[in-house]
Amino acid sequence: MRNPFYCLDKYADSWAIFNVFRPSQPVALLKNVVVEDQLLTLLEQGTTAPEHDWLRRLKARGIFIEEHESDFYSILREVIGHAEGFDPFALSELVLTELRHSNFQVIGDPCGLLNGLPQPSGNVRLADQILHYVVTYHNRSELNYILGSLKLDHAKSLILCRMEEGKCTEFGPVYQVEPGLCIPCLIEKQDSYKIIGVIDRFNLPHQFHLKEYVKVLVDIYSSYTVRLGQLHERKMLIADHRLSLTSAMNPICFDCKCMNDAKWGEENGAFAVQ
Repeated sequence: MRNPFYCLDKYADSWAIFNVFRPSQPVALLKNVVVEDQLLTLLEQGTTAPEHDWLRRLKARGIFIEEHESDFYSILREVIGHAEGFDPFALSELVLTELRHSNFQVIGDPCGLLNGLPQPSGNVRLADQILHYVVTYHNRSELNYILGSLKLDHAKSLILCRMEEGKCTEFGPVYQVEPGLCIPCLIEKQDSYKIIGVIDRFNLPHQFHLKEYVKVLVDIYSSYTVRLGQLHERKMLIADHRLSLTSAMNPICFDCKCMNDAKWGEENGAFAVQ
């Protein structure tokens, strides 16, 4: 089906695909293509397995998406459209380009919290894919086991979701995976926080978790030029119709071996600026 960021319209004596945030500038021209009812049906409702080369190129460009991804892209379009102080066209094209290279790996069972996460375009090599881990867990020992088994070499981000009886009780934090990220420090910090905000009588809105995660992804893809999300090194506690936001949980413990190793390296010139 058609990505909600794009629309089909006449352009000169042919047809073109436009980003809805800049309907005057085409992002793809349909040259030498006879546009009939069949094409209109394809773009508005149709198949995601096009038979023609130009249709395959449109799918690789992100014009076509899988039906189950439509909620994700609709939420993304809404979030970008409400990002104040930014050109929504430029921001959307940046985020959509990053998404075509993103591979979301869900560990465990999120019980439908983040349905519809997109997968990378078929023409993106595995080596060029950007990994985003979504990790669900029930207790600290399970979290320790899962994180210890992950390969973070090519990962971009990591979000934690604590589950109890099929419900998410702790959503976040999100960590950007960088060299030197210490997993033992990250785990140790999960119980070290203060509550900085509370909403009482909170009724969980539809697709609440997906929308909050989308905001974080926009921040990450924009290299934090945009600041929409609330889960960067923080988490939301959800219980008894109450939503609580924690303070930041920087994954650094000063008594951890990783800090001693870093201190040793610094003293011995391992981190000297060239």
